Formats: sequence, C-alpha cells, structure tokens
Amino acid sequence: MHLIQDGRIRSTRIYHVKPLAHGGTNDDDNLMSLCASHHSEITAREGGRWG
Repeated sequence: MHLIQDGRIRSTRIYHVKPLAHGGTNDDDNLMSLCASHHSEITAREGGRWG
C-alpha cells in the first residue's frame, strides 16, 4: 500500500480484517495498516459491511 510517498510516511489507518463487533481481535493477524485512501476504498467497496 502507499504508506510512504515522496520519502514521507503517510497517515495510516488500522483496519480490522474481522471487526471487533463480529468477534475479531486486536491480534496482529487480524490487523492491517493502510493509508487513509485505501482504508476508505476498502470500506466503500464493502459497503460499510460492519457498521
């Protein structure tokens, strides 16, 4: 993902692969670090699947 741009670290968002509200955890294997634009893109593609 685009975490570094023009030699700078971009703002990131933590994405829960399986949301906490649906039994997900904060374990590393359930988390992804995404740039803000990719986080928004995934959320939109999922149609706000988890609320």
